[in-house]
Amino acid sequence: MRRRRAYTPSMALRAPGSGDAARLSLPARAVRAGRRHWRHFRRHWWWHGVRLVYHEAYSGNLDVVPLDRQRAERVASFLDEEGLLLREDIRIPRHPSLRNLMRVHDSEYLESLQDRETLTRVFGAPVSDAELEQVIEMQRMMVGGTILATILALRNRGVAVNLGGGLHHADRSSGAGFCLFNDVAVAIARLRAKGYRDPVLVVDLDMHDGNGTRSVFARDPTVYTYSLHAEHWSDPEAVASTAIALGGGVSDEVLLGTLLKTLPDVVHTVRPGLVIYIAGTDGAADDALGSWKLSAKGMLRRDQFVMELVRRRGRAVPTVVVLGGGYGDRSWKYTARFAAW
Repeated sequence: MRRRRAYTPSMALRAPGSGDAARLSLPARAVRAGRRHWRHFRRHWWWHGVRLVYHEAYSGNLDVVPLDRQRAERVASFLDEEGLLLREDIRIPRHPSLRNLMRVHDSEYLESLQDRETLTRVFGAPVSDAELEQVIEMQRMMVGGTILATILALRNRGVAVNLGGGLHHADRSSGAGFCLFNDVAVAIARLRAKGYRDPVLVVDLDMHDGNGTRSVFARDPTVYTYSLHAEHWSDPEAVASTAIALGGGVSDEVLLGTLLKTLPDVVHTVRPGLVIYIAGTDGAADDALGSWKLSAKGMLRRDQFVMELVRRRGRAVPTVVVLGGGYGDRSWKYTARFAAW
């Protein structure tokens, strides 16, 4: 059967810089491994599919932040070029309702987002009216994307990847670190409101502290937040949390060693019904804002370790992956390697 191609809402999922240049910039071994895993998973009963969540609004940009506005498109285009993506694998989110946003964020804070001064504080530089509208649209849609990804992961008992999200610095009453809404917290709060009662584990391996998510659930023993980061951004205390500050200049050995020593015990103790993995790429040695020294091989091994731990054949936990931080025009390549695998 001939493979059908993947499309965005505009029927054109093709990013500048994709195609041959994108393919050749990634190790062939990662691509071959991705194809082998795809065929292997399709042959086993416990495979329930990987879904990508994407919306054109994810391409919003701010001049004051060195984000790659084409990060999501480049990842999806690479997977499509390599024959790892089918049209039905991509799902399109919609805006979250105000009710869902208010399950986490204070109404006064949400109203303040119409004020440019609020966004200037969050982004650390003046924001124009046009940029204000664009970034609110982008991050609202990413919240909707993470909500949809939790629905898909639980429905299929599989993996859903939101090609955005991971806005982990926003708490109930304020934004920070380029984050206006906390998409992970909103998605979990919505599940709880719908009656979902199983424990949830948030694994946050963005180089920056997952302080907002930890703050939202600081008194909730049913949501365990696990974060390895450079420095604490706020009080690391919570009733169900592991927060480890590793400092700057972290190598592959330090990060992977810390993961090996700490995360398996957390997974065993929590026994989550859902895992949300914030796979930030800002720990890469070539990241524009990061201070860690992780290699491409170390980044991929990190992601593999997490997924192999929570997706074992005997108990494959429904898993949502969100992108988190990653700055500069090379950040998409680490996500693409992970997704191909």
